[in-house]
Amino acid sequence: MTERSKYSLLGRINFEDLYNAFLGLEQRQQTFIVIGGVVLAILLIILPISCATSRLGKLGEDYEKSREGMSSFMSKIHDYQASKKQLAEVQKQLSAGGGQSLTTVLEALANEEGIGGNIEKLKPVNMGTSDYFDETGVDATISKVTLDQIVGYLSRIETHPDIPMKVKKMQIKPRYGGRSQLTLTFQVSTMQIKKEAETSE
Repeated sequence: MTERSKYSLLGRINFEDLYNAFLGLEQRQQTFIVIGGVVLAILLIILPISCATSRLGKLGEDYEKSREGMSSFMSKIHDYQASKKQLAEVQKQLSAGGGQSLTTVLEALANEEGIGGNIEKLKPVNMGTSDYFDETGVDATISKVTLDQIVGYLSRIETHPDIPMKVKKMQIKPRYGGRSQLTLTFQVSTMQIKKEAETSE
């Protein structure tokens, strides 16, 4: 077994002398020294454990925060991808209209319903714009039509398979000459994709 170096701290301590000096102390002093030694030993054991526990707790908090941040980040990516997919579907639907003007579509639907000759006004109006779309509309008036014809015509407008259209500001008035004949005043709007938005895809 290797001897302790005489230059080390333990090598320079004579434990036998210390023990003899301890035995030479009064009982009260011996008690204080023993209690102090026990307290010191406990501190030497508890302090490292306490520091390690505190560090582990901090690492656990950091891990939870990073996991929450990652979950939030992944959620934002999912929302972005869903919004992008929805935008692409809307652009595809709007492009499917083939560039037809709203007045042409409304007139064609009226002719199919047999009320094309009753159109009094189809006036295009600009309603708004965004980075990707222009909202366009038509102010329309159709006279001498029945309620069934109005319901059928408006239903065909809002369920058009190629162009998404929405009926706004609708007003129905009976004619003075006959209560069964009505005058329909309404506004139809749709969204048109911008040319620069199409080319950027």
